[in-house]
Amino acid sequence: MARVCWSVLVLVVHGMFVGCTAERQEPKGPATAGQAPAKAGAQAPLTAEAAKRALLEMDVGQIPPGVLVPHPKDEPIQQVNAGEIEFGLWRCKLNERTFHASALYPKAHRHKINEVSGVFEQGPDGKWVAKVTKATSGG
Repeated sequence: MARVCWSVLVLVVHGMFVGCTAERQEPKGPATAGQAPAKAGAQAPLTAEAAKRALLEMDVGQIPPGVLVPHPKDEPIQQVNAGEIEFGLWRCKLNERTFHASALYPKAHRHKINEVSGVFEQGPDGKWVAKVTKATSGG
């Protein structure tokens, strides 16, 4: 019984000290009234043109050979709704910084439904890059 009590006491005391040292420290220095603190690594908003350019410049090697989605082409941008665009088969949600494309081949024996999804990431130079996160083929 003494071992159990001793173990609990050690854990409680350790938790108190670790909890105290892990508390969030407020930034020191003069604060300007009404000014929000600057976020580290703040990104510029993703525009329709930047999203299209990133997809056109995307490394198509990210899409596996068995996924039969046509590569992006330089087609006019269509505004689907606020924050959502499409050109060709490719649809982008600008606010979420995501993209999706799907191709359907109903008469094919294999690879009837093909889909590619991904995200837009902004590099240190400020340029947007399209990264494929999911590519599927089935049916």
